[in-house]
Amino acid sequence: MITHTVGSLPIFALILWVYKRNESVFLDITGKKVINFQLTWMGIWALALLSLLGVVGLLLVPLVGLIQLGLVIRGTISASRGQVYDYPLTLELLSTSRQK
Repeated sequence: MITHTVGSLPIFALILWVYKRNESVFLDITGKKVINFQLTWMGIWALALLSLLGVVGLLLVPLVGLIQLGLVIRGTISASRGQVYDYPLTLELLSTSRQK
């Protein structure tokens, strides 16, 4: 659950995932999903901040912030219930399938 709440700090989520991923399949899959979400949204934030050079950025930056906050809250609630949350608008950079 804590990996969801550090939504704007990808390095902390990465450290937590590396440290806890072998404790359970749930923690491994959830950690990968959170890292995928954070990496994707770092790119979205870069584009939104770049758009500040034009008028569009004045609307886009707050919208991106609200959407990300809402998704982090939904992910945290799902994790607290023991459910894996599939973040929308997220690239699967780390595969979330378990291969043994």
